[in-house]
Amino acid sequence: MALATGAITGTPNVTSSATTYTVTVTDANGATATAAFSLTVNSAVTATQAIASTMLTQNHAATSFKPVTGSGGTGTLTYSVSPGLPAGLSMAPGTGAITGTPGVASSATTYTVTVTDTNGATATATFSLTVNGVVTATQAIASTTLTVNVAATPFTPVTGSGGTTPLAYSVSPGLPTGLSMAAGTGAITGTPNVTSSATTYTVTVTDANSVTATATFSLTVAAPTPLLAVAVSGSPASVVSGNDITYSIALTVSTGTATNASLSDPLPAGLTFVSAGETGPGGVWTCTTPAVGAAGTVTCSIASAAPGTYNFTIVAQVAAGTPAGPVINTATASASKRDDPIGKRNEHDQSADPFSCGLGIADNCGGGQQHHLFDRAHRRHRDCDQCVAVGSLAGRPHICQRRRDRPGRRLDLYDSGGGCRRHGDLLDRLCRAGHV
Repeated sequence: MALATGAITGTPNVTSSATTYTVTVTDANGATATAAFSLTVNSAVTATQAIASTMLTQNHAATSFKPVTGSGGTGTLTYSVSPGLPAGLSMAPGTGAITGTPGVASSATTYTVTVTDTNGATATATFSLTVNGVVTATQAIASTTLTVNVAATPFTPVTGSGGTTPLAYSVSPGLPTGLSMAAGTGAITGTPNVTSSATTYTVTVTDANSVTATATFSLTVAAPTPLLAVAVSGSPASVVSGNDITYSIALTVSTGTATNASLSDPLPAGLTFVSAGETGPGGVWTCTTPAVGAAGTVTCSIASAAPGTYNFTIVAQVAAGTPAGPVINTATASASKRDDPIGKRNEHDQSADPFSCGLGIADNCGGGQQHHLFDRAHRRHRDCDQCVAVGSLAGRPHICQRRRDRPGRRLDLYDSGGGCRRHGDLLDRLCRAGHV
């Protein structure tokens, strides 16, 4: 206190509760007068960081929060922040609470809060604030089809972005039994064990501030596509003109019922229809056939073929005048759920010889055309050029012909380029050696 003026100055460095002080005023003659006053020294103003950092989401109302709390000082404390908060947010001067809806995104920024008491004493503390962009949900897969009882390849139909991490995913209505969506990624996994028609599902993406966005996708769980397999065999192995060939065709349906199943067997050239029949696990096949004695195609169909093997027997006759050689019969099966027919062929030899040419040719040197040799023992065609290529006559054009004027019906090799006949033993030796 100044003696001449009574003014009190200085900086109190200790707190002091309310205390009554008496001031005595004395003049030059020693006369005095007194008066009293009360003085309190409060603690210093403090500013304490209550929230180090927080993240808000654009266009979503913030839950009121106080990043800095003030205490001490004298009288009412007031709060201010620097730099200014993102547009849409404000700080209450009396409490320091931040409220509002941020209208713009903002990267992590450090803000300083100043706490001031009525005496102008101040204290500061900082906090970090981020305003993330809006939450989005984007359709990544518009629709997909799974097969019942077949494990699904994991897929994410909707992807989320933006918002405040972490993002969480949920789906409505519930997925078919056996499937689930990962809450953290939105990936769908599992094995569906029920069929389900095409259904639209809504995926909700939710961020840490409960901000949401949605997108949809379609999911179908279908019954398994039936697998078809066809096996064809014929008997006897060799026939002659006027005799019958019996084809046994086994159509196997697996992994589900085949809808609108069909079997088609065009009779090979030179064969005419005799009869057709079918036995199987159930159901009646409707067959359309050529007239007896006519050429054409045998077609059988059924609306629904249960799993199992259906056995078809088709009998055909070799027409008179049909040339000697292999007879190839190809049967195909299809169903409405399949994009591609399943086929199987049977090669049948119309001769009794171990080897036979595909067609008869002129019995003179150089007068024929090249044909294929059919090896019944190995069930495959053999090209005459291949026969020559491993022999001493390689590099010259040759043809094969069946000899009917020698015992044993041996095969002769003709050199059509040189105009001379090569003995059949050469071809026999090559065939026995496995070269043809």
